[in-house]
Amino acid sequence: MKDLDLTTLRLFVAVCDSRSIARVGERENLVPSAISKRLAQLEQDLGTRLLKRIRRGVEPTVAGETLREHARAAGGRPTCDRRHAFLHLRCIRPRATNGLHIVGGRVFTR
Repeated sequence: MKDLDLTTLRLFVAVCDSRSIARVGERENLVPSAISKRLAQLEQDLGTRLLKRIRRGVEPTVAGETLREHARAAGGRPTCDRRHAFLHLRCIRPRATNGLHIVGGRVFTR
């Protein structure tokens, strides 16, 4: 499993909070396309959509809200918190097939 980049997580949280990639770009001195590219790669790495485009910006999906909570809790600490977020997102991401999917298991932390 690939570790989640802390800079990308920080940008993701900022975009969720401001609901605007452009505003975050101005604040961080980054072009919006660079932020969009990082966020698209994050979505691809996690295998789920994290943001949806709305009329005036973006808003987090259910998976996006979950990642935002975990990213805030991780706050730059070691990767175990990010791994927990990754596993959590894998459980809730939308499935390509129809039907009921039951996910069970234990989460072990150190």
